[in-house]
Amino acid sequence: MAATAGNPGATAAETVAPVTLQGFAFKPPSVTVPSGSQVTWSNKDGVIHTVTASAGGFDSGAMSTDGVFTFTFKSPGTFEYFCDIHPFMKGAVVVTGDAGVTLGALVS
Repeated sequence: MAATAGNPGATAAETVAPVTLQGFAFKPPSVTVPSGSQVTWSNKDGVIHTVTASAGGFDSGAMSTDGVFTFTFKSPGTFEYFCDIHPFMKGAVVVTGDAGVTLGALVS
């Protein structure tokens, strides 16, 4: 089950944040998720786009209309990205510290 505002007990592994590529923009332009979360981008434009990390690390390749790309963010930080074909399209994923991780899980 995906985490929602109404499901504060959800773990990071359950969190999926959707981003839509539409109108030559990422909507929303920024998402904040806990470490271990997935972000899924869906292209709803009638043209090809990419989701390309500014500092490297992930790249969707060419996404046709209705194409989907999912990436799991394992480390905290701010990850800026853009469309390689339309570089004015920019977005960011802000990853916070681990959610739902216990000390026992860290020392196994």
